[in-house]
Amino acid sequence: MNSIFGKCPVCGEELIVTRLECRSCGTDIGGQFTIGRLARLDSEQMQFVETFIRNRGNAYKVGEELEMPY
Repeated sequence: MNSIFGKCPVCGEELIVTRLECRSCGTDIGGQFTIGRLARLDSEQMQFVETFIRNRGNAYKVGEELEMPY
């Protein structure tokens, strides 16, 4: 399954979700839904957030993992 991205690849504006579907039972919900702030991050920003969370916000460990000075 593809990851969702939050910005339009053509103009850069925020995208909205218009359909949700349950893979298990097939329930289909339509409307306009926001995708949330994390989905708006680019891949480099998301990688940093994942590293930050994995290291429980410890800046020293984040720096070590990213091979950047504290």
